[in-house]
Amino acid sequence: MISSAAILHILIFFPAFHITILSGKNSTMPSSKNYKADGSASHSAKRSKTDPPSPTKTPLPDGEGSELSLSVSDITHRTEHLESTQADQAVLITDLQTQTSQFKTIKADLEDLHNRLRRSNIRIVGIPERSEGQNTIAFLENLLPSLLNHNFTPSLEIERAHRLPSHQSAADTRPRQIIAKLLRYQQVLLVLQLARQKQPLTYQGNKISIYPDFSPATQFRRRNLLALQPQLREMNAKYGLFFPATMR
Repeated sequence: MISSAAILHILIFFPAFHITILSGKNSTMPSSKNYKADGSASHSAKRSKTDPPSPTKTPLPDGEGSELSLSVSDITHRTEHLESTQADQAVLITDLQTQTSQFKTIKADLEDLHNRLRRSNIRIVGIPERSEGQNTIAFLENLLPSLLNHNFTPSLEIERAHRLPSHQSAADTRPRQIIAKLLRYQQVLLVLQLARQKQPLTYQGNKISIYPDFSPATQFRRRNLLALQPQLREMNAKYGLFFPATMR
């Protein structure tokens, strides 16, 4: 056994070591292996402070992975639906453009048909109301040759003639137009030619104008073109209004 003096001597000169005597057995000092392990652990702790942290993977919470998969699937489905809808709309737009073109063609053909049905008609503007009496046809067959100072051969024949509109408004004091349908188209052209050449035409002191009879759509277009006449005259521009409604 170690004497009390020896133990005291060890405690004085080696304070870092602790020896405990328990039940007559000596506890062993820390081994060099434990010391080295502690030292290496301390060195590892020092190194972790300076080195960059290693990347870590954060796990998705429960259920979010499946929800993300469903969201991607839904976006894909919606994209495919939009692409399909866009293709359908492109087809509809093409069909609409085709139908619009066909409609314009049909509208132009219909307007041309209306004008051809009216090509034997003339419009006479400015004849006072009730001047024609009860027989408008006989009145015009006598009036036109004298008004145009022309002897028609064969004689001028009119199939139908009437005022337009059929009833005059009380607030409108202007005389209504007379529409007459001539039997021969060549005489229609002659009447219009003489009316242009022998302007101004007058009857009982009233200015008379004779025009071809056009469809309402063509009349509207011609009226807009005729509104440009004052400006063209100020510019000393040469122009002409051609059938059905073209100015050049």
